[in-house]
Amino acid sequence: MGAGAITCGQFAAEFRKNPEFVETASFSWAHGFMSGMNVARMLEHKPYRDLNAQTVDYKKAFIRDYCNDHPLSTYWMATMYLYDSLPSLKSK
Repeated sequence: MGAGAITCGQFAAEFRKNPEFVETASFSWAHGFMSGMNVARMLEHKPYRDLNAQTVDYKKAFIRDYCNDHPLSTYWMATMYLYDSLPSLKSK
C-alpha cells in the first residue's frame, strides 16, 4: 500500500505533474521503509544499512534514475535497490 505500491512509470508521470509534492511524499515513504528495514535487521542482530552514507538529494536521484530506467518496476523495488546500495553496518 501507499507510495511503494505504485509503478515507477506512475511515479514518473505524477512527478512530471507536481515534482516537489510527489517526490517529498514518495521519498518520505521510502525513508520510512528503509528505516523499518534497519530496525527489523537490528532486532535480528543482522547487518543493516547506513542511511546517512548518502545525501537525501543523492537518494532521491537514485530512485528517480531507477524508475526512469525501469518504468514497469515498483517504487518499493527502486527503494530496495537504493537500500541495498548503501554501506552495511554491523549490528550490536
